[in-house]
Order: sequence, then structure tokens, then C-alpha cells
Amino acid sequence: MMDLNKLAKEEQMAHTYQEELTLDKLTRETVRLEKDIKHIKESRRFKLSKILRPFSYVRIYFSILFRGRAIHQENIKLKQELLKKQYLLNQQKSQLNFINRAIEGLKKLDINSEGKIVKLLNQEGWTFDFIDKLVDEEQKRQEQIKRIIDQLTRSHRHLKSEELKNYLYEKTALLYKRAQFPEYLIRQYEQRNISVSHLDSFSDQLVRRFRLKQLTKQLPEIVLDDKKIAYQFIDQLAIPYPKQQDQVYTIETIPKKQATVIKPAFGDGGRGVYLIKNETNIFDIKRERELSTWSELIEAMTDDLKSGKVSKDLWYCEELLRLNEEQPARDLKFYCFYGEVGLILEVDRTTKARYCWWDKRGERIQTGKYEKQQFEGLGVVAKEIDQALKLSLQIPAPFMRIDFLRTDKGLYFGEFTPKPGNFDQFDLKTDQKLGQLYLEAEARLNTDLINGKKFTLFDNIIEDIRRNA
Repeated sequence: MMDLNKLAKEEQMAHTYQEELTLDKLTRETVRLEKDIKHIKESRRFKLSKILRPFSYVRIYFSILFRGRAIHQENIKLKQELLKKQYLLNQQKSQLNFINRAIEGLKKLDINSEGKIVKLLNQEGWTFDFIDKLVDEEQKRQEQIKRIIDQLTRSHRHLKSEELKNYLYEKTALLYKRAQFPEYLIRQYEQRNISVSHLDSFSDQLVRRFRLKQLTKQLPEIVLDDKKIAYQFIDQLAIPYPKQQDQVYTIETIPKKQATVIKPAFGDGGRGVYLIKNETNIFDIKRERELSTWSELIEAMTDDLKSGKVSKDLWYCEELLRLNEEQPARDLKFYCFYGEVGLILEVDRTTKARYCWWDKRGERIQTGKYEKQQFEGLGVVAKEIDQALKLSLQIPAPFMRIDFLRTDKGLYFGEFTPKPGNFDQFDLKTDQKLGQLYLEAEARLNTDLINGKKFTLFDNIIEDIRRNA
């Protein structure tokens, strides 16, 4: 039943898509024809033809009368149908030819042609057909890869060198990342104790976690994504955090206060966050721009809601912390994997956002993200890394980004971020490394749960939520 509903939905969307494109084309064609008609009517030849037009009407009348109205109309209808069929046939041929050429172009990694392909697909209304063709090609390619590697690995079973066999299995695993692993190959990896850590992916794990979130709202990291609950959790550890007003505001009720940070009750990636130095000095974090009036702020917040960047018209206000008199507090974002710190991101938002990546040893590294927006940061010390590490062990989740603020008063807790923005933009090396840390953290967490570890601080929060429900 679900498959039929899904198919009906796809057909409906494709039909709607074609209707909109056709309407747009007809509108543009109508405008063009109206211009042509206007031009013709204003021409001398058209004005002269008005005198002779009555005689032409008489001639046409007798012509139709003698040939027979029915036959004339039938001929017109047949001609129209023939032209329509010929047009559709030419369109289908042109469409198929273009889609095939586009896919061949993608195989050649012609990056410059990608934008042109997308533009033409949208203009001609071939998007759905192109996607279907692309999916079909990809499925065929994966099936072909699987068949070939299956035959290769099975055909080398006669090899005597165990080292050579292991090397062969390790190499073929790279190709199986996008194809389905056969059971016998998994058995070989298990028997030979061959690691497939190179297949680990941080982005894959976060997508999987998102799927779990769809099935249950009680994932530990999702509970702590609520900023008010996060502060209650942090209160138990006596870690300082920005002073926050208890009230939740809407756009209409946001107070005009200096030295304030406005944050959405639900959001991540800096979306909907504004630094209010005063009413004429406001910084839009996500858009990296200065706002000079309160009305500009309201307009930006309204756009956040309309565009879906912020899901609900619910906002918190908290104190604006500073690094010094001139600069706002710096973000220190710790990518924590249940007792292990994988990455630290330092962010300076003095004017436009600038970024600096650190590893757990306090050394600068590259990750593939923010390559053109980097700066030499202040860095982190072992004590700060240890604080984030220990905090992550209080949360029964394999991953949590723990965000702090470096201020003139020391390190302040900012928020928990279970799903960092643009997590898919890490380079392959970093994505693999973080993916491995994720799975290792999940393994440690499962072991602790089996051994009966209690997460007292987190359990206290859950009990409090239940009492207030």
C-alpha cells in the first residue's frame, strides 16, 4: 500500500512539476506573441489590409462552404494531432539524447559543464527524467561492481600466501563501500581479523542517528539539544554559563536590551543567533553581516522563520560575553566521542566569522571545512580539553559537540550540539577519522551500559522532565 502511495505521490509531483513549467513557457510565449501582434497592428501593411479584409472574408466563406465545413475542420484537427505527435517525438528524442550526453559528461568529471547541465534540465523540465536515469545508471554500476569483485575475490581463493589474500580483501573492501557486502566476504574479514575502519564515515553515522531520531524523540543527545534543559544539566556540575532570562519570547515580544544574545529555542549551526551590542550595533551570526537598526533585526528573524532556518517563533535572551573590550567571546567547539575529543573548532566572530581547527594535542590541522576563512587562533590547553572529555562521559551518547565560550572571565558553557551544521563538508580523511571515533565511542558506551554504568546527572534531568510533563 505504501509503495502505491509513494508511486502516486511521485507521479503527482512530476505532473505538477511539468504543469508549472508548461505554464511558465506559455506565459513567456504569450508575452512574446502580444508584442508581435502589437508590432504588426502598428505596421502600415496591416492598416492597408483593413480595406481589403471584407473581401477576403467573403472568399474564405465561399471556400469553406464549397469544400464542406466538416471536412475542413477534420483536416485541421488531423494536422494538429500530427504536429503534436511529431513535436512530442522530437522532444523525447532530444530529451533522451541530452540526458545520455549529460551522464556521459558527468562520467568524464567535467565540472565546468555541471552548471550548464542543471540550467538546461530546469529550463526543459527534464529534472525528474534525469534523476531517474541517473539512479538507474548508478544502480547498474553498483551491481556491476559487486558482480566483478565477487568473481575476483572468489577466483583468488587458490592463492597460497595468506598475506596476499589479506591484502586482496582489504583492497576490495574499498570498492564495496558503495555496494552491498556479500556475507562470505564479511566472514573472511572476521576470520582473518581484517579491519575495515577505512569504511567508517562520520556523516554516515550522523545520518543514521537522524533516522533514529525520527523513530524516537528520547535520544539522550536530542534531550540536551534544548538549551534550557542543557543549562539544568550543567548546573549539576557547577560549570558557569551565560545568564539567561527564564522567559521565552516571540519576535513581537523580544526586549530591546544591550549586551544581549538572541538565540532560537530550537536550532543549530548559528541559525537565528544575533549578538546585540546595542540597538544600532547588531551582528547576524549565520549571515555574517552587521545590522544597524532594530527593524533590520526583526526582518532577519522573520526571514529565519519563513525560510525554515528556525522552526518555531520561540527565542531566548542571554548575556553577551566578551573576550575583551573590543571582541565578543570566542567559540570553542569540542567534537566529543564519549571520553575522546576528536576535533576542536575555534571561531572568532569579531567581524566576519573566522575559523581555526585544532586536534586534541593542541596542534593546528586542516579538515576540508572553512579553508578560505581561517586564522591563527589562540588555541586550547590540556585542562580545557580534559573538561570537555569528562563532560562527554556524563552523556549516554556516542557523539556530542560541546560548545564553550572563551571569555575574559574564563571558559563558559555555551550549548550542546548533537548535529553540527554542514557535517558532510569534511574531507574524506577527516570524515573517516571521526567516523572511526564514533564507532569506537559507541562500542565503549555499549560496554559501559552492559556493565551497569549509571548516568546519574542525565537520569536526574529525565526524572525532572517526567515530573513536569
